[in-house]
Amino acid sequence: LTSVTIPNSVTSIGEDAFYDCKSLTSIVIPASVKEISWGAFNGCTNLKKVTCLAKVPPMAEDEEGYDTFGNYNAYLYIPCDNLEDYDLHQVWGKFKYIKCLEANTVEDHPVTDVVVTPSSQEATFEWPTTDNAATYTLTIQKDGEVFCTLIFNANGQLTTIDFSSLRSGSDGFSFNVTGLREDSEYSYLMEVKDKSQKVINSYSGAFKTLKVGDYVENISIDEMPITIEDGVIVVDAKKDDNVSIYNMQGQCLVSQMGSVSFQVPSDGVYVVECGNKAVKVIVK
Repeated sequence: LTSVTIPNSVTSIGEDAFYDCKSLTSIVIPASVKEISWGAFNGCTNLKKVTCLAKVPPMAEDEEGYDTFGNYNAYLYIPCDNLEDYDLHQVWGKFKYIKCLEANTVEDHPVTDVVVTPSSQEATFEWPTTDNAATYTLTIQKDGEVFCTLIFNANGQLTTIDFSSLRSGSDGFSFNVTGLREDSEYSYLMEVKDKSQKVINSYSGAFKTLKVGDYVENISIDEMPITIEDGVIVVDAKKDDNVSIYNMQGQCLVSQMGSVSFQVPSDGVYVVECGNKAVKVIVK
């Protein structure tokens, strides 16, 4: 589970509803929600974006040592007229980055965008579902030329690809595109079509693949604010520093501004990047 859009019929989110969903990166909470019970999103350590459309901040309360949200370093998007109410709230005010939503965004576009996670020679795409969709067409371009086109059915499963040498794997509404060039810029367009092939939604953006070997400098772990205990990498960073953690395949596991506490999926070697420094660490 990587993204959640709560239906408009929901008025409260129960205790521990999404507890420990470590893959969850984005949440959309509708204006109908009036209460969020404690621990509802606790343990969601990779949360990057929370969109709350309620004009009055929903009731929420953190217990000592057990927060409602698992990552207050995420971006919180709220209605512009209510910025002060959220900023001064005992729970919502804990978010480091609180941003305004434009009025038309709140009314017309509550669904999250495509999330692209690039590594050196591949990129994983995750996208929201659209009602009445029959197909999802993803076109990736490089230097203005089409690199590949992929077509998915209404269930997010790959049905057509025009680049036979591209290795791939699909599961639901997430897809990993391989065979990309390292340290290269790409753009993408995803069009959602109904049964009549009419475009009913679209997403576009750009991303850059990573450069192998860019992250590790010849420094010691003592030069970076890192501690490792019980499989958790903790980086005590300044709020303006970008912190990223990569596995040895070049896949970015977490990337955010400020301090990070990340439970690695398995023992092994990881690259931790903080600001303009990076170091390899061994977790065992």
